Amino acid sequence: MSSFPKTQKIVFIAHLKRNPNFKTREEFWKYWEGHHGPLAAPMLSVFGGLLYQQIQVSGTVVSNQPLPNTRTPTNEVIEFDGIAIFTLAGDADVPGFLNALAGNADSEDPKVREQVKYNLEVVKPDELVLLDAKAPGMGVVRVETGNVVGFDLAPTS
Repeated sequence: MSSFPKTQKIVFIAHLKRNPNFKTREEFWKYWEGHHGPLAAPMLSVFGGLLYQQIQVSGTVVSNQPLPNTRTPTNEVIEFDGIAIFTLAGDADVPGFLNALAGNADSEDPKVREQVKYNLEVVKPDELVLLDAKAPGMGVVRVETGNVVGFDLAPTS
């Protein structure tokens, strides 16, 4: 019986609803891949990110995010236009990553403050172009997070 090394990772899965200014999903996917992805990925890498994936798929999902300017999740069925997956190392700086995403400028960590600035000046403005700001979560209509336990099947040398 052969054994494979175990890997431990943390994953964030976000269902996205496109800005209605994108008339087709294909337009949305092209912009997301060619413009937004290269802006968002560097921030993830600072905090121990291993992989940023864009799944070009559509469907419906029950939203677990609030409508803009509210705090209560809608729990309504929402159409989505893509799934973003952020995979971080098991020992990644998850609190730093979440503070940067949330725009928490109160952090004492200079790395987090720098990424908050980048997020607010570069990534967030582009999200307003990419996502439906009137949808739950301002276009990030459902978010799930969890631990990924897997086995590394790549051959070792």
